[in-house]
Amino acid sequence: MPNRFFSVHSQSNMTKSASHNLNALEVMPSGGRLEIRCYEEKEFINIVFVYTGIGMNEDTQKNIFAPFFSTNDEWGTGLGLAISYRIVADHNGEIGVSSSVDEGSCFTVRLPINVELHNNLEEHDGATDIDS
Repeated sequence: MPNRFFSVHSQSNMTKSASHNLNALEVMPSGGRLEIRCYEEKEFINIVFVYTGIGMNEDTQKNIFAPFFSTNDEWGTGLGLAISYRIVADHNGEIGVSSSVDEGSCFTVRLPINVELHNNLEEHDGATDIDS
């Protein structure tokens, strides 16, 4: 199959923040494997982040996209995945997770190809720039 390139309308800082907030490196304290896959499905591009690590139980998986939910008492605000969820939703996409305790997790970000953004993206410009 020939290589294909897709266009997803996005603001680069926002998509960078969305992928950074998946916390893959933080949940592999002893090292592990991070695999990123992309594939087309109808009018969508799917970006899949699969990694080994501590994984999550079902209760955690149900709550991870809620603001201020955190499983770590030592660092973080519990906003990272909530921000990722909002960024993906603002791009007319979806984000989901599947996970097994002590095995790892799989996050799937599903974004429409060549679809206009919602008008409320400008409110995220300063809030999602975590490097400043």
